[in-house]
Amino acid sequence: MRAPKITILIKLLLLLVVMLSIPIVGFQYLRETERYLQSSLEDSLLAVGGALAVSLQNQSALFRTSAEGPSAVEPIFSHSLSYPIHLDGYIDDWTGYLEWADRFGGRASADLRDRRAPRFDLVIGEHEQYLNLILVVDDDSYVYQSAATYAPELADTVELVIFGIDAQPRSLFLGTATPGPVTAYDIRENWDFSTTRNPVTNVTGHWRESTNGYVVEIRVPLSIIGNAIGVRVHDTDQSFSGSLVASSMGEGKGARPNPLLRTSAKLQKTIQQIGLKTGRRIWVLNRTGQVLASSGSLVSESKRGAINFLYTWILPMAGGAFEDELRTASRLRGAEVLQALNGRAASRWRSSPDERAVIVSAAHPVRSGNELVGAIVVEETTNSIQTVQREATATLFNRSIMVFVGATFILLIFATRLSYRIMKLRDESERAINSHGRVVGGISTSTASDEIGDLARSYSALLSRLSDYNAYLESMASKLTHELRTPLTVVSSSLQNLDATRLNDDQEKYLSRGREGIERLHNLVSRLSEASRLEHSVSNVEFSKFDLAVLLSGCIDGYRNAYEGRHLELRLPEDTCLFRGSDDLIVQMLDKLIDNAMAFGAVEQPVVVALSLESPNYVIEVINRGPLLPDSMTQQIFNSLVSVREENHSGGTHLGLGLYIVRLIAEIHNGAVTAENLNDRSGVVFRVVMPENSLL
Repeated sequence: MRAPKITILIKLLLLLVVMLSIPIVGFQYLRETERYLQSSLEDSLLAVGGALAVSLQNQSALFRTSAEGPSAVEPIFSHSLSYPIHLDGYIDDWTGYLEWADRFGGRASADLRDRRAPRFDLVIGEHEQYLNLILVVDDDSYVYQSAATYAPELADTVELVIFGIDAQPRSLFLGTATPGPVTAYDIRENWDFSTTRNPVTNVTGHWRESTNGYVVEIRVPLSIIGNAIGVRVHDTDQSFSGSLVASSMGEGKGARPNPLLRTSAKLQKTIQQIGLKTGRRIWVLNRTGQVLASSGSLVSESKRGAINFLYTWILPMAGGAFEDELRTASRLRGAEVLQALNGRAASRWRSSPDERAVIVSAAHPVRSGNELVGAIVVEETTNSIQTVQREATATLFNRSIMVFVGATFILLIFATRLSYRIMKLRDESERAINSHGRVVGGISTSTASDEIGDLARSYSALLSRLSDYNAYLESMASKLTHELRTPLTVVSSSLQNLDATRLNDDQEKYLSRGREGIERLHNLVSRLSEASRLEHSVSNVEFSKFDLAVLLSGCIDGYRNAYEGRHLELRLPEDTCLFRGSDDLIVQMLDKLIDNAMAFGAVEQPVVVALSLESPNYVIEVINRGPLLPDSMTQQIFNSLVSVREENHSGGTHLGLGLYIVRLIAEIHNGAVTAENLNDRSGVVFRVVMPENSLL
């Protein structure tokens, strides 16, 4: 099986494919660079957090609240609102803050243990001179107030606990007969032990039923609150007597209001003076994880190049807008925060909820001496890394593409030039020697100094030597003819002289053998001379127009007389076969073909001569039934001095010049001759193809 052909061009193209490993290796290098940048970013955030923690360790008082202590009431964070709250009982204004709501619940008393204890979510925010509260209460049964039942234990009521003028807790109640706007009131005990409900007009709210209970929005002036406020929810059920209470201040009527935990202005100013880079955010937490101050934003401007869209499938563009779930956070509870509040610096990688950004946060503990007072959290997205990586990737691919295109262009030119030179050398080599082994051309001498140039010069020198040798061989026939004529003449004259003398029978027999040998030598010299004359007389042949069919018909009639006892069959077309050429040479060619067919064909089988027109060629076929040609000799038999006759074949001496002369005559007429065995393996057919107008 023949191996598949792999040209030099294909090999060079494979080399170009190998060059594709350059951008692949570069891309892997960029991935390693990305890991290094991520590690550097993490270390940078930890370093910033550590430096800020050191700078704040002398301001430990800012991290403490008056409520801190083993028995203290849990403080409630008061968000700083950037817009006013519309009191309508809907939670739309609180979007982004409800997820940081504090959840409080009560415990059922012994006689009401079959009832579910009330629960509520509480969010507090400040805007200008007001404190806004929203309570989302879980309650499966509503009991509204009436004019006669305004006591908290007789209807569902929200109680606000603040410090009064005497620094003692004061309760403000919000209850309503129907959902809608609600006004706070306080209950005062009179001298006769009766109670009176007095409205508090500067504390307003809105009560709205919800799917699982009700929602109450409340607005309270900061001037009457101070720095603490507590909330109780009284839940009454018509099926039960008494009410259940859920409180933010814990159990017991003596509980004090929850301290309000606000952003520290001093801490805020301190971290704002740091001058954070764009896209970085800092949190300052107390030791319970509540936010005391924050500065900065995770949003950074993303650079957009003109061709960035080409690389979106390789590296996503760093998104500028993403969902920031901690933007309004009042308390941080991440793993890194918990470790920092335990005294160990830590970092964490997380994705934004919409997975459009990766956020790195580093937390560092803040100490005052040996006491842990809080933590610093520094956050930043990896958008800057993605931007740098994207630009590097774009640069790498742009340059790789330019190098690849340039290398491809150069290699294609080189391969094309190389292939052209090789094909030119191949074509010149094929044209230099014809199908019969004769040198008919040459190879142009190359001036190139590479291997192909050396090969071309070697081929040129080889063909030159081969041409000289062929010329020597081709001239040998005429030289032998010339050299043999004189001794043959001498021997012939000597034999003639001997023939004139009286010889006995033995001498006469030897003389007869000598005459036969001389005759055979004369025949050889004549045939050599005939071939030599034919080769040298090509340029002097005169061509004329004649009917090729008429010529063949006359020749066959003569062959029938010459070869009596042998059957010759002629097949001619009906139309006239005008042909321009040498009729003498055509006759001589037919003589050789018929002689060959008669010599090899079976005596009882006819020799067929056929003429046909296969436009634009005339085809002469000579078919003889008999021995087959060896497969290796179908082309060689038309060379000079080549014969397939056996040594003891009758018919005299044969030098293998007959078919050689046939080939020369066909080539003189711009034709060709072939020989092949018949398909049924019964004999041999010789085909002479000559263009009908080749000589016109």
